[in-house]
Amino acid sequence: MTVYANAESALNSFERACGAALADKDFAATVNENGISLHFVCSAPGFEFFVRPDGVAAGVPCPVTLRLELSADTAHEIFLGRLPVPQAIVAGRLVIKGPVAKVRLLAELLPVLGREYAGVVTGVRAA
Repeated sequence: MTVYANAESALNSFERACGAALADKDFAATVNENGISLHFVCSAPGFEFFVRPDGVAAGVPCPVTLRLELSADTAHEIFLGRLPVPQAIVAGRLVIKGPVAKVRLLAELLPVLGREYAGVVTGVRAA
């Protein structure tokens, strides 16, 4: 089952969740102190966006620390905690490109992203 019918609705949800995560002081500190910028390349539906210390932007190229390639459905499952990142990688559902030390920081970032994403998805479905 596909979670999102189109790229616009998926992008809106992910941008809102990532923007809310950047408002979290611990998330923002990790991103800022470690110079993290994330490039999400989502297939099915196709779109991409960047998360960097100064905000979230769709399709606006910027230097990236980590590139995450996955489907919107896979991102949905990971953010909601239904699919562990190692399992997604082994199954070929997630490809991460970047320095290993920075990849390890995802363990600190994903819980906040997941919490904010869950709030966005719940709000979207309730509306």
